[in-house]
Amino acid sequence: MTSTLRRSPAYYVGLGQKLLASVVVGLCFSGCGPRTILEPFSYWVVDDRTIGVLVVEGPNRECHIVAVSETPAEVKVSAECQVPTFSIGSTGAGYRYEFEVDLADNLGEREVVDGAGRAADHCTVPKCL
Repeated sequence: MTSTLRRSPAYYVGLGQKLLASVVVGLCFSGCGPRTILEPFSYWVVDDRTIGVLVVEGPNRECHIVAVSETPAEVKVSAECQVPTFSIGSTGAGYRYEFEVDLADNLGEREVVDGAGRAADHCTVPKCL
């Protein structure tokens, strides 16, 4: 005679709740809340000492220019956006975040790079329109 172990539905509900709680706690330890990422960008020249910066990201992002450094060879601009940990999705449309960056010296022939050192796209028209 063999016996089978039968568990009540409440057991399985409790097990599911524990599993869900473990996943949520694990996600929070790995970075609960929005994460900040360095963004690639496009730029245009406003005048000798000012460039416009265009970041294209998702809707309702907090985007900022967080650092600007200049050398004789390049201008490095770090643009960061907070990206939500969980996203329900969107239409895939890009949203424009525009900034003006004042330079200490004339831009001249210097290369403009993003915070990760990638060459920024140079737009030939204001605001990259």
